[in-house]
Amino acid sequence: MCDQHAPINTSTESSTATSENLPEHPLLDTLTISERKIHRTCLKAHLLGNAARLRFLRGLRAAAETRLYIKLGYPTVHQYAKDQFQCENTQAHEFLRMAKLLEKLPLMTHEYEAGRLSWSAFEVMSRVPKIQGKERQWIEFAQGKSIAQIKDEVQRAIEENRRTPREYGYALRNRLVRMIFELTLEEHDKLLKAFLKLARELEPSLGAFPPRSPRGDGGRLQPKELLMYLVERILETDPAGTPRGRVEREDSLYKPPPWGTEGGKHCSTTSAAPAARSTSSPRMGRWRCRRR
Repeated sequence: MCDQHAPINTSTESSTATSENLPEHPLLDTLTISERKIHRTCLKAHLLGNAARLRFLRGLRAAAETRLYIKLGYPTVHQYAKDQFQCENTQAHEFLRMAKLLEKLPLMTHEYEAGRLSWSAFEVMSRVPKIQGKERQWIEFAQGKSIAQIKDEVQRAIEENRRTPREYGYALRNRLVRMIFELTLEEHDKLLKAFLKLARELEPSLGAFPPRSPRGDGGRLQPKELLMYLVERILETDPAGTPRGRVEREDSLYKPPPWGTEGGKHCSTTSAAPAARSTSSPRMGRWRCRRR
């Protein structure tokens, strides 16, 4: 559910009832409790959480359809969910989407409420087109699978317009993975200058047009290609005698970059001489082309 709840009216009855059920000495209860009791406690709380989430979704849908949130002083149901339950607009939108599917996916709803289906799997599998009537196949597929495997299979089903999972859908594709990290303005400027410098060194060897800024604005070499070139250079070489120098490995850990082909030939980098080459040098070496 959302991070916290901030109901309009609060009550002290629940807190009083909870305090009465507390043991006299919590530490002693922790030391004497059995592993089975711990599991039963966790399982009971887990099931209560699932039931509470479903009840919250149904309540939020009722608020959206009846527009009663207006009487509470909110212009939209998303603003109501944000102020009262700390839900962002995207999260409230997803909750409303799932709330409308609860009646259409009764089997998955029941499995989730019983604790046999996780919320993440339920949310992902609900995106399969025309999944009504095929819930059982997806529930069986999700057993023992990771969320990454379920997401990959759902994405494949959407791309291939399938309603059911593959019979042996275990392997993950070499799909795109988004990597995000933050930089200061100074670091960002330094990175762009480094990419532009590297593009100027590589593009003449590739027979490309005059290098342009690697900001993804139409240049021949994109930032991802420049970054992967640097990664492959690090993996293909070993440190030389000086801390800044590097020499070619006898056996490369990676194949040459997939970009940079000329007339059916594949280009890979190699040093101009067997001597060590400094990474601070403006020349990154010449290109040697070989046929596939």
